[in-house]
Amino acid sequence: MTGQTLFVQCGCLTITGHPNKSMVHGVNTFFDNIVVSAERYNIPHEVFRSADALRSRFPQFAVNGTEVGFLDKGGGYLFLEACIRTQLRSAENCGAELKFGEKVVTFNPSAFGVTVTTDSGQRYDAEKLLLAVGAWMPGFLPARLRRYFSVTRQFLHWFEIQTNPERFSKDCPVFIWEVDRKSILYGFPLVGEPGAGLKVANEEGEGIVDPDSVDRVVSDADKVKMYETYVRPFLPDLGPRSIKTAVCLYTNAPGARFVIDKHPEHERVTFASPCSGHGFKHSAAIGEALADQLRNRPPKIDLSPFNLRHIS
Repeated sequence: MTGQTLFVQCGCLTITGHPNKSMVHGVNTFFDNIVVSAERYNIPHEVFRSADALRSRFPQFAVNGTEVGFLDKGGGYLFLEACIRTQLRSAENCGAELKFGEKVVTFNPSAFGVTVTTDSGQRYDAEKLLLAVGAWMPGFLPARLRRYFSVTRQFLHWFEIQTNPERFSKDCPVFIWEVDRKSILYGFPLVGEPGAGLKVANEEGEGIVDPDSVDRVVSDADKVKMYETYVRPFLPDLGPRSIKTAVCLYTNAPGARFVIDKHPEHERVTFASPCSGHGFKHSAAIGEALADQLRNRPPKIDLSPFNLRHIS
């Protein structure tokens, strides 16, 4: 027990207008897949087979006549910063030594196994190395592998709630909305007071960036585009005023896959990119499996489907 609230179980609602051809997280027929899986593994859920049923239950979403929904009753949202602090504390309690403010520059084979050098000139020796560096992953891989990873700039918005704020607090789920064949809108219930705004975002697939020089400012034009394209038509209770914005980075791989494999040039180095915009919720399980693997213990989950050969 951590003594902190890390997770709020409010449900996760997936909406699509074409359930047989939906594409979410790079998975074809995503909607049908989650319905089948929920039924097969007895996951508490509810399926809304018509737009009328969705509107009746969730009037905050302006669904059209062809859209259907799936509510995963066990879903919800995480308090990310609290989760990370808890993970770091747990690591320290298990004997890990944490180093902050040091940028890894290189790693090379050594008599010990691997030597890591930081920008301060500090050197660390280890038998094995795990690279889990997020958006900086392409820079640590050979040039021939970098083409499998693209880092994109993503915008997060908190728009004002003009009407019916109660719709976004009590009984409001996290939502993932396939608004058309190329666009995903997603958002979260209200956390805190209505004046803080509602957090919503869409997935941007264009605009490759360098994580060391990415522009962290969201322009007024970007705010207007988000509101007119993804907010006004689908979330009529929200107004055009952007209360807050933020920029995050996706490290995308083909098919929105996780990529976990041995470094092709360093036998003692493993790299993990469980990203493509949907990795954090899996980080605890993947971290445990990688820890087992690095200690030569059989992982509880099979990581081989995430090898490079499955995307190359």
